[in-house]
Amino acid sequence: MGRFGFYISSFLFVLLDVYSFYELKGLLSQGRYSRIYTALYFAISAFGYFCIVHLYQFMSNGVSGTRSELFNFTSGFLLTLFITKLVFSIFLITQDGGRAIIGLIQYVKSLFGEGDTTQQVFIPERRAFITNVGAVVAAIPFFGMLYGITKGKYQYTVEKITLTFRDLPKAFDGFKLVQISDIHAGSFDNRDKVLEGILKINALDPDIVCFTGDLVNSEKEEIDPYIDIFGQIQAKYGKFASWQS
Repeated sequence: MGRFGFYISSFLFVLLDVYSFYELKGLLSQGRYSRIYTALYFAISAFGYFCIVHLYQFMSNGVSGTRSELFNFTSGFLLTLFITKLVFSIFLITQDGGRAIIGLIQYVKSLFGEGDTTQQVFIPERRAFITNVGAVVAAIPFFGMLYGITKGKYQYTVEKITLTFRDLPKAFDGFKLVQISDIHAGSFDNRDKVLEGILKINALDPDIVCFTGDLVNSEKEEIDPYIDIFGQIQAKYGKFASWQS
């Protein structure tokens, strides 16, 4: 992402943050723990702005190659906040759009002497239920993505599937093909953890290893610090890759 895209994304983040806060204000001001909730919201948003500053400094320095844990966490956390606030704002914008339409209809009716002509407020109040539902739905990507950028990226999984073909020669009975994908090397920041994944591949004793795409996030240099580690993948009959999967 270039500087222009970064500026636009940062501007949208600020808009979503302000809009979300004013919409949540009614919820945060209720209950005995309202001050705690408000402080927590401000703390999370403040860290979001710290992430923006940190990413700007990173872009200004033009650093490439190995990403630090701080960089990966701040960039991932900022994206998590952006998606969370965007999902929440969609619920709010939908509700506010409906309120605006109803208010306009009621106002037009009042001009023609229809309905309650003494009514001074035409736009109905927001429904707390919709705001609550939006907050719950928005929490799903927040906690899901937060887990992904902290623990999930190194939790490698192996899914074993037995393939059968009617015309497959008997020589392929027991032939083991290991398929790997979605490396996203730009998300890595720990060589030892990456090596654990390679060792897990080799432990499967593959005949062929096939890599099927998504090697990096955005820049080809992201894989450079790990080329020697991926070079340790062992397969009896070769290693193959598809770059346009």
